[in-house]
Amino acid sequence: MPRKILMIVLITAISLSSKAQLYNSYKRLGEVGLGFGVGHYFGDLNPNAALNRPKISAGIFFYKKLQ
Repeated sequence: MPRKILMIVLITAISLSSKAQLYNSYKRLGEVGLGFGVGHYFGDLNPNAALNRPKISAGIFFYKKLQ
């Protein structure tokens, strides 16, 4: 009985992984992303360690894959 279940699981895993190969028929050129957050400076210009005025930060990036 356990051997039969193992064979069913193995055959299912093989068939699903072979089907997944069909979905990669297009070529990706890169990735695009967005980032949002807040930031605060600690250092020589701001010796107080208080988070009294954090500033909003945002960013956009594009990463091109090398071929």
